[in-house]
Amino acid sequence: MLKKVSILVLFLVGLFALAIWSPWYKWNINFYSIFGIENVDKYSGLKVMSLAGEIDIYVDNEYKGVISDNEDFADISSLKAGSHNITLKNKNMVSFYTFSKDLVFEPGVDVVVAYDLGPNEKFSEGHIFYTRKNYTHTGMAKLFIYASPEKSKVYLDDVFIGESPILSIDLDIDMQHKIQIQSEGYQTLEFTILPTEIDSRKKLLDFDLILEAKLFLLPVKIVN
Repeated sequence: MLKKVSILVLFLVGLFALAIWSPWYKWNINFYSIFGIENVDKYSGLKVMSLAGEIDIYVDNEYKGVISDNEDFADISSLKAGSHNITLKNKNMVSFYTFSKDLVFEPGVDVVVAYDLGPNEKFSEGHIFYTRKNYTHTGMAKLFIYASPEKSKVYLDDVFIGESPILSIDLDIDMQHKIQIQSEGYQTLEFTILPTEIDSRKKLLDFDLILEAKLFLLPVKIVN
């Protein structure tokens, strides 16, 4: 037994000695893979949609591009998992509302942001959809819905499920779902959640799915 241990130690020492010998530098040897240890950085992605006009996208104060309301999602991939600041600015109206929020990106899962940036926060609307790891391993996806204003009426696939905030309801990931949020004096917000591909939806198992929505305040009608 002692002989086997000694041989293994000599083998390891030999490998590291070879690693620092100049001809081996160009070989890019991954010692983690030699011993079956995965050493891969975990990445996430960001999808941004404009609900009106052109929006400039920034991640951690770095410009990432522009998206307009006649395009599909802007897809920003290869973001390292962890916390990132997401900032959206109206490209043509510098005095308009700027959306800025720190969000945690889970590995292998996208964060979705869709917004209409108005002249100020009250007259802006949109939603953010992101995930939070659930360590209870229930084999289900749990949906949490927060809306501004609070006590907005929430409909899931045209069925009323309560007033916001709505906490920890089981969500079937075998299909996409339509969300509708209503509040008196505000414009109704309606959109679809979950990826189109079933393989992408399966990645959401054992995650808390966090949906934050902001409704557009309707201007007061003045009657003479």
